[in-house]
Amino acid sequence: LLALAAGMLLPSRPQAPDLRPSVADIPYEDFHVAPPVVTPDAGAIPPAGEGRHLHGVALIVDDMGYDLQALRRILALDVPVAIAILPDAPHPERSAEMARDAGQMVMLHLPMEPDTEKYRLRMSDAFLKQGMDKATMRRVLLRDLARVPYVEGVNNHMGSRLTRMEAQMEWLMQLLDEEGLFFVDSRTSARSVAAAKAAEAGLPWASRQIFLDHRLDEAYMQHAWDQALACQSGRRACIVIAHPHPETIDFLERKLAESGRLTLTPLRGLLHPSQRLVARSDS
Repeated sequence: LLALAAGMLLPSRPQAPDLRPSVADIPYEDFHVAPPVVTPDAGAIPPAGEGRHLHGVALIVDDMGYDLQALRRILALDVPVAIAILPDAPHPERSAEMARDAGQMVMLHLPMEPDTEKYRLRMSDAFLKQGMDKATMRRVLLRDLARVPYVEGVNNHMGSRLTRMEAQMEWLMQLLDEEGLFFVDSRTSARSVAAAKAAEAGLPWASRQIFLDHRLDEAYMQHAWDQALACQSGRRACIVIAHPHPETIDFLERKLAESGRLTLTPLRGLLHPSQRLVARSDS
């Protein structure tokens, strides 16, 4: 009893603060109200001569590079998933290595200028911005790619302003073509021209159809999940984008353990092929 009383009188050691950046602090998109509704292949020009019907549901998890434990849980789902990594996150290289070692696709989650002023004020040196010329855009893109190894393709982080700009999107797709990369339009703006410019440039491309976790409540995510199931049963092509929030990962773990679950397909199987490849095969 004396020892217990003495222990209670001793000052407790203060807990060290957790200084790790949290994905919860990342504004993952800059929608004012809700993400734009996207029908399959909306906003893009189908490659001429394409004969095959794309169908299936593919999953991209954005905003990786912060929480390695969240990444471990996502990789443990044991389904095809593309890991889209922010170049200005604390752990882009390690995240890419973990994804590659698990046999999953690595993508660059490329930051682009948003519409919302409060988010524009938070842009880092990894962002592509509206005032950049093509040479500056090239320099920023190559620096971002250097931070994330094993990249096979790119999708936009934010970008509701930049993806509406035709000249800038033409430049970007030319640069991605030089690097041999595909492009997925996250469709943060209903007026995005990014997928159309990727198709015109001859890149393999796709567009996002569903955001799983624009809101983190169960009802919203279930509605999005039901949309993905309907896409699968209708033999349509749908790309689902999610984020590494604890609520999202909990939801995915539960849903992917259910019988009659959604069957996910690798993202590359839902990319529209390069127009140049189609043209050569038809000649």
